[in-house]
Amino acid sequence: SWSDKDTFALLDFIDSHKATAGDGLNFKAPFWNACAASPMLANPEKGGPKTPKSCKEKWKRVRES
Repeated sequence: SWSDKDTFALLDFIDSHKATAGDGLNFKAPFWNACAASPMLANPEKGGPKTPKSCKEKWKRVRES
């Protein structure tokens, strides 16, 4: 479960690290590990701590919308 605040934290993390992804914004596994470990997502407003997999899946859903 993702609150708006959690989603914005994910987007902020991605924006500040987008240079590591290349042109397609296709991030590798170490990126998602770091994303999930970031302070805002390790202690989210809603739901439990976010996992690398949940961060990657949320990013995919945001990009598709």
